[in-house]
Amino acid sequence: MSNTNGNEESQEGTEICRLCETAVLKGTFETHSIFCLIGQQAAMQISTIDESLSELVDELDAAIYTAAHNYLRRFMKDKETLWGEHTIILADDEFHLVREITGKVHQILKLHELSHQDLSNLDVLSSELDTIASHHRSKLQPSVAEILEKIQELSKSKFMHMKSNYSACIALLDTTEDVSVLQTEKEAAEYFQVAQKSFKARYSESKPSLEDFQFIRAISKGAFGQVFLAKHKRTGDLLAIKVLKKNNILRRKSIKRVNDEHKILQNSNNPFIVKLFYSFQSEENLFLVMEYLPGGDLLSLLENIGYFELEVATFYLAEIVLALEYLHKHGIIHRDLKPDNCIITKEGHVKLTDFGLSAIGLTQVLLSEGLVDEGAESPKVPSHLLSRRQRAYSCVGTPDYLAPEILQGNGYDNACDFWSLGAMSYEFLTGIPPFNDECPDGVFQKIMDPTFVPDWPDDITITDAAKDFVMNLLIREPQKRLGVRKGIDEIKNHPFFQGISWNSLLEEQPQFKPNEGVNYFVDIPFAEHHKSVDVDINKLNLKRLQDNYIGNSSSGEGVSPKTGSPGNVVSPRNSPRGKAITAFPSFQFRNLNSLIEQNDTIISTLSPRKST
Repeated sequence: MSNTNGNEESQEGTEICRLCETAVLKGTFETHSIFCLIGQQAAMQISTIDESLSELVDELDAAIYTAAHNYLRRFMKDKETLWGEHTIILADDEFHLVREITGKVHQILKLHELSHQDLSNLDVLSSELDTIASHHRSKLQPSVAEILEKIQELSKSKFMHMKSNYSACIALLDTTEDVSVLQTEKEAAEYFQVAQKSFKARYSESKPSLEDFQFIRAISKGAFGQVFLAKHKRTGDLLAIKVLKKNNILRRKSIKRVNDEHKILQNSNNPFIVKLFYSFQSEENLFLVMEYLPGGDLLSLLENIGYFELEVATFYLAEIVLALEYLHKHGIIHRDLKPDNCIITKEGHVKLTDFGLSAIGLTQVLLSEGLVDEGAESPKVPSHLLSRRQRAYSCVGTPDYLAPEILQGNGYDNACDFWSLGAMSYEFLTGIPPFNDECPDGVFQKIMDPTFVPDWPDDITITDAAKDFVMNLLIREPQKRLGVRKGIDEIKNHPFFQGISWNSLLEEQPQFKPNEGVNYFVDIPFAEHHKSVDVDINKLNLKRLQDNYIGNSSSGEGVSPKTGSPGNVVSPRNSPRGKAITAFPSFQFRNLNSLIEQNDTIISTLSPRKST
């Protein structure tokens, strides 16, 4: 996950805090992390509230400007008036009252320190807004009164969030057993400032961008772009950055698919799901910054050793089952479960990745995944000349793991993941997919043919329990599939998993553990069809980028003021670039949960402090 060796900014005796990205003495790292997290969480809460306040006060400011402008024109005996399309038209007796309201809101927006002074000022301003509302609401038109009510609610919410985080700092300072390194009042004050500085830095920081990372090499390629191995310049961590081309996404009408994947990664917190650290966007691309898992995928491992011994297959499948259990519990259907999407961690465990497959029918699956070219009646390349991996990335492709109900374009539920689990189980035990054929049409026919039953090889020892497990997952009627009637516990309790300790899988030692420094990501001979997704790594590493950043607010809606050359203004929203911006309004994210886990990992490796 992290690799600070060789990090230029890290000094001997210090570690880089992953939350604020500053060097911290090892002896105080744990306490710093506690206070830094408080500051970061407070900043996220307050910045979100302030964004909503800014939107409301902007609307009132526009009304004030319009009213003032029109007043001046009347004074100059000019019959023309300024009317904004969505601007509130203020009555004369409202004007000064609304100016007073906006003045207080602008003051509230300036209060963003975890300090007693800011809390006191915020409390006073909130009370003054309440006074205005109680005494003068009748003078305001309904639309303005509604805005004022929202402003009151947000101001109180901001006060409560700041107060709770401020109180959390005070409580920690008063509890020496929780913060054992605090010895003096001076040290206590210093740690309180950690939270304050972290809060201010997070509140006003520039968002993640390409300049934060050094791209090393491409490690995989998909329908919309590539995944790169990269290094965070400040922390030294190795990361996997998925770069998605907006043009490809828009052209294939897959905006929902990409936004869904982003949302799933944002909200997932499970040891068997790949972690997302950051996301951001530029004019041309979307960027998902994830943990780097150095062991490659299970498909590569299968290709190297042929098939998995029963114990190995059972172990990997058990971890995949736990990942599915988590996803299904949170209403997520993976829909694209296959060995390619199971990545091996440095400890040898497995994590699921790639959550972007949309709920689409057979023809759309083929076209959007690049399995065939639009209008093509047959594969261009004889599939028997391609390896399993080449087929997965070529214009031929293969739907080996897709459930029949997905291929039919019918409605589906969690059961489609159980079918894919069965197809993977068969391949783990035998080395080949259960519906393998020389061309996609043959795979489709075997999956849909109710009379076709996969054969079990005679030269591999496979237990009856394993065969029963696989065949009860590969039932074409979804409602009869293992795990559907009694839930995923029916899968976990199957004799195939006898001896599995479900609560301690992460504590077990996998038989395969990646060797440090070995590249387990193979070079893939991509087909001509996929050249449109290529991303120039040299361009990504340029310090002065023409691919301008988008999203300088936490909502991701900020826009770079230039489109390439000086003097160019932002394109209108109905232009291609405008559509690319509005299609991904929330593609700006910083995952505090994942970053604090990185800090916790560092803390666990530090030598225990000696008691004084």
